[in-house]
Amino acid sequence: MTSEFAHAMRSAELALAMPLLPAGGRILELGAGDGWQASILTQHGFTVTAIDVEGVAAGSTQYAPVTLYDGRTLPFPDDSFDAVYSSNVLEHIKDFDRIQAELARVLTIEGIAVHCLPSATWRFWTTLGHPFHAARWLWSSRKPLPSPPSSSQASGTRPSLIDKSMLGLLRLGLIAPRHGEHGNLLTEHYLFSRSAWKRRFEQTGWQIQVTRPTGLFYSGNELFGLRLTRQFRGLVARMLGSSTFLLTARAAPSASLSRPLRQTR
Repeated sequence: MTSEFAHAMRSAELALAMPLLPAGGRILELGAGDGWQASILTQHGFTVTAIDVEGVAAGSTQYAPVTLYDGRTLPFPDDSFDAVYSSNVLEHIKDFDRIQAELARVLTIEGIAVHCLPSATWRFWTTLGHPFHAARWLWSSRKPLPSPPSSSQASGTRPSLIDKSMLGLLRLGLIAPRHGEHGNLLTEHYLFSRSAWKRRFEQTGWQIQVTRPTGLFYSGNELFGLRLTRQFRGLVARMLGSSTFLLTARAAPSASLSRPLRQTR
């Protein structure tokens, strides 16, 4: 479920990304979740089509309509959008190369892709803070359930912990899981670096235009929630690095030249 903290961070990142999008343009938001960012874009005069895969836990409130797709083929004709926007989504896509080809296909010749991406800074501090996050989660999870326990919850704690051995709980607390669909906990520290992201985009036929830090510092653990001000997060980001950065790209000319072939199939 999307948290208030995540909404606040996404709103701050989107405010930085919007000037990079064509004013009043047709925007495809990839991985829209509960439609929070799509609703903000719509309020600012963009024509937004939001999509996501089935099964994503978007939360109890849906802020804008979201079209479901299969995660591989975008259900839109060629040249349908002036821009593509995604926010902390691409690391979760299994078939990265195919989706990049699909995004290039549905963009106009002059279309632009704007992505907000997690950085190596985010990965490092999320890894470092994981034991504290796990301890907090474990403490809250072991509290008695508000309703009478069923036979499968005889101990009065959540089922996710009942079957855990002490070794399993120790591992859960000390070893952070990987975040995305590629690599592992260790290699993600490289895969989320700016140079690695740029290389992946260039290998899939994009010409990088801008990479710009967002000036926000946070981790995936939300240890301090919204108690830290935007100004303080900016100060920390200047010292330790931004947790996310914006990347803008256009499809390479070779990709554009192949469009007539695709349209005649």
